[in-house]
Amino acid sequence: MTSDMDDSDSCGIKKELIESQTSSHTRSVGVDTMSQDLVNNQVTVDRLYEKYRDLEESMETHILSLRGEIKSLKFEHSYCASNAKIVNDLKEQINRLSVQGATNETFMENYKLRIMVSELQDKGRDQEEEISKLTRGNQDLQQVMDQQRKEMDDLEGELDDTRDENFGLTHVQDDMAYRLRDILKENDRLEKDLVEERRKSQPFQNTHPSESQMYKSELATLKRLLTEKESKLAFLEAIVGDELQDWAG
Repeated sequence: MTSDMDDSDSCGIKKELIESQTSSHTRSVGVDTMSQDLVNNQVTVDRLYEKYRDLEESMETHILSLRGEIKSLKFEHSYCASNAKIVNDLKEQINRLSVQGATNETFMENYKLRIMVSELQDKGRDQEEEISKLTRGNQDLQQVMDQQRKEMDDLEGELDDTRDENFGLTHVQDDMAYRLRDILKENDRLEKDLVEERRKSQPFQNTHPSESQMYKSELATLKRLLTEKESKLAFLEAIVGDELQDWAG
C-alpha cells in the first residue's frame, strides 16, 4: 500500500514539473505575466516542498514499518529456527527411542527365542530319554525273542530228532515185527512138525525097539530144536523190548 502511494506522488511531482516548465516558457513569452509566474513558481515550489516532506515522512514511516516487519521476520525466523531445533531434537529422540525400541524388541525376541530353544532342548532330552527307554525295551524284547527263537530252534531240533527217532523206531518195529512173524511162522511150523511126528510115532510104539529108539531120538531132536527156537524167540523178544525202551527213552 505504501509503495502505491509513492508511485502516485512521483507521478504528481513529474506532472507539476512539466506544468512548471510549460508555464515558465509561457512567462518568457509574455513579460507582463512574469511576476505572476514567479508567484506561481513559488507556490509550486512550496507545494513541492510540502509534498517532499510528506513523501519523506511517508518514507520514514515506511522504513520504520519495514524495520518492524524485519524485526518480526527475524523473530519469526528465530522462532522457526528454535522450532526447527526442537523438531530436530524430537526427531533425534524419536530415532533413539526407535532404536532403543527395536533393540528392546530384539532383546525380547532373543529372550523368547532362548526360552523356546531351552524348551525344545528339554523336549529333546525327554525324547532322547524316551528313545533310550524304548531302545532298552526293544533290546530286552529282542533278547526275549532271541531266547524264544533259540528255544523254538531247540524244540524244532528235538522234534526233528524225535521224528528221526520215530522213523528209526518205526523201521525197527517193522523189522522186529517182520522177524517176529518169521519166528512165529517157524514156531507154527515146528509145532506142526512136532504134532505130525507125534502122530506118526503112535503106530510105531509097538514096533522093533531099534526103530522105536530111532523115532524117540528124532522126537528128542525135534523137541530140542523146538526148545532152541522158543529160547531164540524169547531172546529176540527181549532184544526188541530193550530196543523199544531205548528208542522211547
